[in-house]
Amino acid sequence: MVARLGTAAGPDVAAARGTAARRALAALLIAGLLLGVTGCTWLRRPPGFTQVRALGLDPRDPDRVYLATDGGLLVAGPGGRLEPAGAARLDLTALAIAPVEPWPLYASGRPGPGVDLPDPLGMVVSPDGGRTWTPVGLSGEVRLSHLAVSPIDPRLVYGWADPPGQLYHSEDGGATWTARTAAGVADGVAAGVIGAAMVASTATDIPGSPAGVSGTPTALPGAAAEEDNGPPAVALAPHPRARDQLLAATPGGLLWSPDRGQRWQTLLAGPVTAVAYSLQDPQVILAYHREEGLMESRNGGRTWTALGLRLPAPDGVAQIAIHPVAPAVVYLTTFRGEVLGSRDGGRTWKTVVRPGRR
Repeated sequence: MVARLGTAAGPDVAAARGTAARRALAALLIAGLLLGVTGCTWLRRPPGFTQVRALGLDPRDPDRVYLATDGGLLVAGPGGRLEPAGAARLDLTALAIAPVEPWPLYASGRPGPGVDLPDPLGMVVSPDGGRTWTPVGLSGEVRLSHLAVSPIDPRLVYGWADPPGQLYHSEDGGATWTARTAAGVADGVAAGVIGAAMVASTATDIPGSPAGVSGTPTALPGAAAEEDNGPPAVALAPHPRARDQLLAATPGGLLWSPDRGQRWQTLLAGPVTAVAYSLQDPQVILAYHREEGLMESRNGGRTWTALGLRLPAPDGVAQIAIHPVAPAVVYLTTFRGEVLGSRDGGRTWKTVVRPGRR
């Protein structure tokens, strides 16, 4: 079932993005032409769908959300409609939207019955909102459990594969990839993690800063996902303005890298399952901590505040997405396959999509 999420106007996009399309969209948002909350309209979802695994937000419309599921790609749009994006029934595990027009979709997973694509998919691309898909790279080699595209360079794409527990990155839009094998939860994680007592419900100083890397480099964990198609062990967030900087949410903490994953520094102690930057203000970061709940930093990761959302174990947040133009609009997916939406930057939430059953 799906309900429409209300929108919130973002700041003037002209200075931040500089393109005519985004200036026009910002004008629409400021003028209030995009509708607000209209109430909950619950609709029956297409058959064969059980779980949302990843999501992507349409830069042109805060009410339009792409949902990657085990039954294919779905689109939730204005008015509460939820429908298949295309005829291909792909078993999707990862999804990302490139930050350039026409905002192509990148995805990974496995082909469904009757779909003539490699198994596993590697990375596939759709230039038409999910109606058609074309293999790009890693075809037949790996199923990525997370995908992320640099907001400032669509050629720079990151992927996480678990198993086998590897960080992939491509500098040519996914045609060729470099894989970095991740050790287990390395000793460097425990040595570099700030004590869990420093993660509190009020702003807390964390020594060090994303301005530079200090201390022993930290290795990404190579732990397997909770189940074969479960939440990824690592979620990635490229910096919106610094090309080589990258965040990784891992079982060992929220890690920051200045060099596309070669070195890491811990920003937030304890198991972190999801992370997102605000594209309008890269100092704003949302992260989900399995013990403390949803956390926000407004200074690039130096201090953190709990926002009050904490899901009962064993549930948790698998992915966070902040709308690139209207940053008050935030969506997240849970391990159970539920989608929650917020229109006040994560302070309050409502269920947008409930888990399904076959």
